[in-house]
Amino acid sequence: MSRAREAALEERRSKVEERRTLNSSVFLPSKESVYNTLRWVTDYDFVWCPVFKAASTTWVKNLLLLAKERFVDMSLHGRVRELYPAPETESEKKKVLEENMKLMIVRHPLERLLSAYRDKMLRIRRAKDPFRLMQLDIAKRYPDPNPQPPAPLTSSSGKKEIHPTFTQFLLRVQDDLRRLWRKKGKSQVNLHWRPFWLVCSPCEFHYDVIAHVETMDEDNEYIIHKLGLQSILVNARTHASNFDAYNDTSEASKDYFRQVPYSLLKDIVRLYQPDFTLFGYSPDAYLKLAWRDDR
Repeated sequence: MSRAREAALEERRSKVEERRTLNSSVFLPSKESVYNTLRWVTDYDFVWCPVFKAASTTWVKNLLLLAKERFVDMSLHGRVRELYPAPETESEKKKVLEENMKLMIVRHPLERLLSAYRDKMLRIRRAKDPFRLMQLDIAKRYPDPNPQPPAPLTSSSGKKEIHPTFTQFLLRVQDDLRRLWRKKGKSQVNLHWRPFWLVCSPCEFHYDVIAHVETMDEDNEYIIHKLGLQSILVNARTHASNFDAYNDTSEASKDYFRQVPYSLLKDIVRLYQPDFTLFGYSPDAYLKLAWRDDR
């Protein structure tokens, strides 16, 4: 299994190396930005670039285990940021990056957007939660062009709750990404839908392991054994809770993407094209599901 996984990971690395010069128009984040994003796990010989909605909670919990932290009374991501800061000097950073495994994890860009929607747009944690305020703003600001948008969600108490539809959420993402391209990266995009290339800069930082959420069990097993951490870490994944009626991810994808106008989804794909190109994902199956508003 190790040899087969090694070959698969080597093919992914090679594809990124081949494709990273295809689009010279792609703007890159600053090195300092990536340095601040990375988690420098130098005691265990690796550096991890966290991508939200791509197994990040699983690996945050792994890093807390490595630090022997069982109880955290703050944001898990925030605590991990504190525990694994960047080395102080440029030469130290360069040395660590040269000598340690560099890890990033990606998933299909459209599945990641759906995961962000289900997690951040359908959950109400508290009245002043920033995502609750965002939900209400998106639902108000972006009319759903579907002549038959889905029915409003009902809470456990039987109350009709205001949430944006998946299409409304994608209209907000479209606005964010158009602004990002127009300003060549000088615009904020929420971490839960910020493009992979902008978070981890794989065009400049050469990652040794590019894990995929779709093969996470095998990839995690390989990473844990390669780092010699099998006596500390268990190959287990943390799944986000569901806030809709779906337990099966594939069924959720089919139903949600059928709600999305083809022209909108096609533009979303264009805006995330470097992520599709670099990591070998295809949007075709999702575009076939979208409803044709372009005829």
